[in-house]
Amino acid sequence: VGEQKRGRRKAGETGYARALATYEKALNGKHPQLADPLIGLAEVALARRQGNKALPFSKRALALRVQLEAPPIEVAQTQFLTARALWMSGNDRSAAASLARKSLATVSMVEGDSSTTREIEAWIRERGLGRRSAQANIQTTRDQPHNRRKLVGRHP
Repeated sequence: VGEQKRGRRKAGETGYARALATYEKALNGKHPQLADPLIGLAEVALARRQGNKALPFSKRALALRVQLEAPPIEVAQTQFLTARALWMSGNDRSAAASLARKSLATVSMVEGDSSTTREIEAWIRERGLGRRSAQANIQTTRDQPHNRRKLVGRHP
């Protein structure tokens, strides 16, 4: 079973690397499609418990999504991916906590009590980062009506 899983991860990594190379060659280096294989490569590295390898992929994907004004839910999901990579790598755990809380605030606002919301809450709780702090971030975001429009989707 373990051997099959490793084989699928290797195949996935190869596919993501190929897609990234193709997109980089064919598209402008700042095209939104580049985020997808970067996220895939980061996810494979995290599944292998290689936070240092995942981190550059997740950071680049997050920068692309922010810079290209991706929908807020996609930015939030990529923030959480980057938080996980930062935490696993041991590089900057306070930045990881901050990104996870930002992600939770957005996901909670957009999706409500979803499986993604519960996953992020559990991740925060398991690391002793306290649900209270995460809830404070969510409440602050909800209390600012001007933020609601930004969280729901792209600007017209």
